[in-house]
Amino acid sequence: ARPSDDKTAGDADARTLAQVLSDDRDRWMHRAKGLAARVELLLHERAQMSDAASRATEDCTVVANELRITSERLAALEREHRDSASIIADLRGEASTTARKLRASEEAQATLDVAVRERDTTVARLQARVEEQDRDLELLRRERATLQQTNASLQSTLAH
Repeated sequence: ARPSDDKTAGDADARTLAQVLSDDRDRWMHRAKGLAARVELLLHERAQMSDAASRATEDCTVVANELRITSERLAALEREHRDSASIIADLRGEASTTARKLRASEEAQATLDVAVRERDTTVARLQARVEEQDRDLELLRRERATLQQTNASLQSTLAH
């Protein structure tokens, strides 16, 4: 074997290795882009869930305020019309309705509390996934930097 044949074979090996590294880099870059897209989607879903929970909390506050106002009105009417049996009977009916609304509101609050806990659990799970993906992305960045250094070294070797 002549020295020029060895050099040609070495050049071919170096080109093959450079191509493999380039292909690996492209695969890792594709994976990193996919992970970044997943992170964006998870962040968007978390924001939507947070918005829905905020709206539900506001709705519950409105109902609680309406119930408070109704209860206050009932108390004022009872003080003003204590002597009238028919008015008291009407007020008792209104009190019963208010109690049903209060029970319904308490049930709605309990349902909301469950939804908020589920949301918090989901947010925590999503946050953990985001953190895991952040770690994966950092690993990919490090691997990319290593591959770039290796590629630069190989290209430098090829240039000589």
